[in-house]
Amino acid sequence: QLNGLIKDSETKSAYRQVFWKGGPGTYTTGSYIDFSSPGGFEFWKKNCIEKLLNFGADGLWNDNNEFEIDSADSLCGVTHKNDLAPIGLVGRSLQTFLMGVASWEAMREVDPHKRP
Repeated sequence: QLNGLIKDSETKSAYRQVFWKGGPGTYTTGSYIDFSSPGGFEFWKKNCIEKLLNFGADGLWNDNNEFEIDSADSLCGVTHKNDLAPIGLVGRSLQTFLMGVASWEAMREVDPHKRP
């Protein structure tokens, strides 16, 4: 089952890696949203609407480090049907594209007459 996060190829749990946190020498660990899974795509879209667009944001900036996932063997739901596949190079590009699609859909849902 996919819960909307990129998976570790061995454990099938959320793949965790180091992220830059917000200042020189600071970092934390975290997981990337899997936009190719229905859960991840809908999670992003829903939260964009509920936490940003409904409060007056009129645009979204998708800054995701271009999915700098350390392991090409990490798994994502590239089929969008709850199947897992290695993310590789194509999956990374797909994630970035699908993040944009989810954001675009959220903006269109909130105001279908406004160009995102």
